[in-house]
Parts: sequence; structure tokens; C-alpha cells
Amino acid sequence: VTCPPMEVRQGASTLTISPAGDNSAMSVRYQGEFVRMARNCTVAEGTMTMRLGVEGRVIVGPTGGPGEVDVPLRVAVVQETPGGTKPVTTKFIRVPVTLGPGDASKLFAHVEEGLSFALPSPASQLDDYVAYIGFDPMSAQPAEKPKPKARPKAKAKPAASAN
Repeated sequence: VTCPPMEVRQGASTLTISPAGDNSAMSVRYQGEFVRMARNCTVAEGTMTMRLGVEGRVIVGPTGGPGEVDVPLRVAVVQETPGGTKPVTTKFIRVPVTLGPGDASKLFAHVEEGLSFALPSPASQLDDYVAYIGFDPMSAQPAEKPKPKARPKAKAKPAASAN
């Protein structure tokens, strides 16, 4: 059984952290990029378990400085066929990176030990599987709380008529 290849997801290879609403190049606080990645697979009782490792770098931008950056990563195994892409398993990970005074950049590394999924049947379908890694800033955003519904206004009572 062959371990699925690992690739950086198209469109998710760079992380840019800027102040809200300002995406200009001079407002960038931090930028993240991938340096290298590796994977290893084991199979037991019809289940494949992947061990994925990724190394990246956080670079300080024009408005950045010392502090902690939460690097949002998404690991996903998908089945890609001519008919489309089908997710097999996915996991969101936060990797804290601390930049000290004077740091222009900082390397980070993460090893995900147990990304598991059932082997497909027939096993030859495993040739269509790909493990993707990418930055996922949208999942790092706190979920918006639903706005409370407006209470209906009380209906005015008809005025009593004077007789």
C-alpha cells in the first residue's frame, strides 16, 4: 500500500496577517510560507494512519514586531477523480510562533501524528488520494455569534371610547 503524496494546497501556500480591512503591502504585520514537508504511513486492520510533518517560516512585515503569531494550518486528505474531489479526512491545527525583539523571521515546525482513515475498497482507489497542507486563516476566525432576534413590538390597545 502506497502512502498518498503530500502537496501544498493551491491558494493556501502563503499566510498574510494584516490589520483588519487593510490589505496593502505596507500594512503587512506577518507573512507565513512553507519550507518543507514530509509524511509517513502505516496500515493496520484496514486503517491508514498518516504522520505528517511541516516546516515553515513566519516573516515580520513592515508593521510587525515581537509577539506571538497563531499560524492556522489545515491538513486534508482528499480523493481526486475525474468526477470531482471528495474529502476523506481533515484537521485544523494552530501552531504558536513567538517572535522576539530583533527577529526578522522565525521557523516553525509541526508534526501531526495520527491522521487516520479507512482504506478504500478496492485498495487501488488509494492512488487517487492526496494529502494537502495549507494555511487556513478563515477557520482561525472566531465564529460570529448570531444576532438576537428583535422582539415584536406590543400592539397598541384600542383606546376606550367615552359614552
